[in-house]
Amino acid sequence: MAESTLIQLPLPAIETERLLLTIPTPAAALRMVAFLKENAEHFAPWDPPPPHGLYSQGYWEAQLAQAVSEFREGRALRLTLFHHDGPD
Repeated sequence: MAESTLIQLPLPAIETERLLLTIPTPAAALRMVAFLKENAEHFAPWDPPPPHGLYSQGYWEAQLAQAVSEFREGRALRLTLFHHDGPD
């Protein structure tokens, strides 16, 4: 997509006193890994087998960078819900 057609708006964010709904940047990769590891057993009955690297920082840095790019290109809006009491 041509540079002039990229969306230059800030990443969307809906915020309440306790929660933030946004497109996380690659800086949130470790937070994503921590959530998945902490909840793997709980979600195991419903989740398909995890893709290779799901629990790695590099995997999530790439996934989150792609989500930001897809938003900027007007192709997707991949939102994540965070508690404000989280580490970042």
